[in-house]
Amino acid sequence: MTGQRVVRRGLALIAFASFAVLIGLGVDLHGRRGATRLDVRASRPVFRRIFGIPIIPDRVAHAVLRLGDPLPYSVIAGVGVLLALVLLRDRVGAAIAGFSLIVAPVLAEAVGKPLVDRQSVVKGTEGFPSGHTAAMTVVAAVLVVLSFRRWGPRGAAFSLPVAAAVTAGMVLSVVKLHSHVMSDAIGGVLLGTGTVAGVTAVASSVEAARRSPLE
Repeated sequence: MTGQRVVRRGLALIAFASFAVLIGLGVDLHGRRGATRLDVRASRPVFRRIFGIPIIPDRVAHAVLRLGDPLPYSVIAGVGVLLALVLLRDRVGAAIAGFSLIVAPVLAEAVGKPLVDRQSVVKGTEGFPSGHTAAMTVVAAVLVVLSFRRWGPRGAAFSLPVAAAVTAGMVLSVVKLHSHVMSDAIGGVLLGTGTVAGVTAVASSVEAARRSPLE
């Protein structure tokens, strides 16, 4: 059980660090309007071309961005929970997925954005943290968590490239389409990562306590 304790503590540390940085960024960006110099510099590579080919074409960016809209995201969330229940037979994993997939977007839209009040590049909208990026980061992180719970470290290792691609795709898309600046997207990644890590740490601790009260 020592290994499981290490994993839970690691998850708790990831959650703490993610939310600490998120809060620090939020305080720094509170009430700001538009992009900072750092946002401008960090966003430049997104618009570059490699051998004449955009890093992410506009059509692809639009398609990826739509995945974070309420209806597509709800479908993705529902499928994820069902797969955890039916295919993986993991009720705790399904609970982790369901709770995380609901909580992160709510925190972004109902808590983070009103508190930070950072006006996005889109006139009249609050930008920090990016709800779309938070949502897709949760999807990616849940994939890693479920893979780890089912297949161990090897499963997590195989799922990491897919998870990274999902998150990076949304980060690039929101910046490319001027929906958000880079700091908004980073905030979304931190929120999504911290939410899944925290929920998983708590759920895993409860699960371990039920299996072995003396652990």
